[in-house]
Amino acid sequence: MDMKKLSIYTLAVASMIGTLGAKSLSLITGENGEISGKFDWNDTSKWTPTVSEVAGNDLNLNFSTTTEVTSTINAGFTAGDVVVNVKQNAPAGSDGGHGHFFVNIEGDTTFDSLTYNMTSPAWWGSYIRIKTGSTLTINNDLYAGNSGTNANFINFASNNMADYMGNIYVKGNLVFTSNAPGPQTHALWTQLGDFTVNGAFVMKAANVGDTGRWRISNATTTIGGLSGESTSVHQIYIDNDTSITFTNKSDYSWNGLITDADSGAANAKKLNIVMDASATGKQTMSITGGSLNDITINGGKFILSSATATTGKVSLNGGYFGVGNNSTAINSAEWNSGGLLFDMAAIEYEYKITIENSFTKNGDGQIEVDFDGLNGADYIDYTFELLSAGSLEGFDVDDANTDFVAKNLSGALADFAWDGNNLSVTFTQIPEPAALAAIIGAAALLFALRRKRN
Repeated sequence: MDMKKLSIYTLAVASMIGTLGAKSLSLITGENGEISGKFDWNDTSKWTPTVSEVAGNDLNLNFSTTTEVTSTINAGFTAGDVVVNVKQNAPAGSDGGHGHFFVNIEGDTTFDSLTYNMTSPAWWGSYIRIKTGSTLTINNDLYAGNSGTNANFINFASNNMADYMGNIYVKGNLVFTSNAPGPQTHALWTQLGDFTVNGAFVMKAANVGDTGRWRISNATTTIGGLSGESTSVHQIYIDNDTSITFTNKSDYSWNGLITDADSGAANAKKLNIVMDASATGKQTMSITGGSLNDITINGGKFILSSATATTGKVSLNGGYFGVGNNSTAINSAEWNSGGLLFDMAAIEYEYKITIENSFTKNGDGQIEVDFDGLNGADYIDYTFELLSAGSLEGFDVDDANTDFVAKNLSGALADFAWDGNNLSVTFTQIPEPAALAAIIGAAALLFALRRKRN
C-alpha cells in the first residue's frame, strides 16, 4: 500500500474511532431539574456520565430555572447532537423576577445539530449570544421551538451587547415551530452579523392558526428557501431596512405578512428580496399584509402574490418573475436578462403582471416568457393578457415578437402583441410539414425574384 492510500486509510479509521468513542452526556441538575447561577459547557463536573472532556460528545440539557442563568461556550468547542429543553419558571418582571437564559459563545463553535425548545409562563426568553467575528456552525439541521403556550423569544441575538454580533452558518435546514395564537407571541429573533442557512427556513405551527414570527436584525441574511403553510399566521418582523437573499435549490412557498410593529401592522421599513445567481429553484411568497420593496432576480424563479403593491423595483438579471394571482402589482420593473414566468395556473386563471409605473428593457436580447411546459395545443386561437405597464421604455411597440420569445411551450406557437402598454399572447397552430414547406418555398421564390430584379 502506498503512503497516500495509507494516510487516507489512517484518517478514516481515526474518524470512525472518534465517532464510536462519542458519548451522550446530560447536564446535571438539582431538585426538580433546576439549575441556577453560571456554568461552563467545558466543565466536566456539570455532566453525566463522567468523561475526561465534554467536547466531541452529544449533549442533552433538560432543566428548569427560577432565576437568570448564564452559560459559556469557549472558542473551539465542538459537539455532536445538542438538545436543549428549558423551562424558564422565574416570576414575571412585574413581580421582581429575572428569568432569561443566556448562552455566551466566545469563539468559533461547531455542533452536528441543534434542537432548542423552551417555555416560560412569565414570558422570559433564551439568548444565544455569539462573539463578534465568530461563527456557530451547525453541520446539519437546527430545530427551534416553543414547547408551551406561554413561550417567548428564542434569540440568536446580542441583547444589546455590542461584542456579541457573530454569525450562524446552518448547513442543513432551520425548522421553527410556534405553539400559540397572538400577533407577537412566539418568535425566533436573529440579530447577527451573517445569518446563513444552506437549506430552507421552515416555519411551522403546532396548531392551526398559531402565530410564528421571524424577527430579522441581521447585517446579511441568506437562506436556501422560505417555507410556511397558509393554515398558520406567519410573520416576518423587520427592525430596519434589510434584505433576504435566496439561494434555492428546490421549490418553497411561504404565506404570511411583513411587519415592523408588535401589532402586526403593515411595514414602513423596507424588505428587499434577492434571488441569488446560484439559485436554481423557485420561491413563492404570498403576502397577506405589508409589502416588499425591491426584488432583484439574478437566478432561479420568484413568484409573488401580494395584497399590497411593491414599493420598489423588480430587476430581472437572469432569473424569472411571475405572479400568483390577478391582483398583484409592482411599482416598476427593468429587464437586463432572464424573463417572465407563466405556468399552467397563470394561463388557466389569467394571471397578469401589473406594473404601475415604467417597464424598461435595458438588454439587447429577447425577454424569455417561460410557459413551464404548457401544452399550447389546448389554447389554440386563445389570447391572454400577460402584463400591463404605466409606460414602456426600450421596447419595439410595433412588433412585440422582436422583444419577447416563448420558452418551454409545446403544441403551439406564441404570437406576442402590444395593445398600448398591454402585452398579450395568442397561441397559434404549428404549421403542418406541407404547409411549412410551402411557406419556405414561397420565401425562397420571393428572395430569388428580388435578387433577379436587383
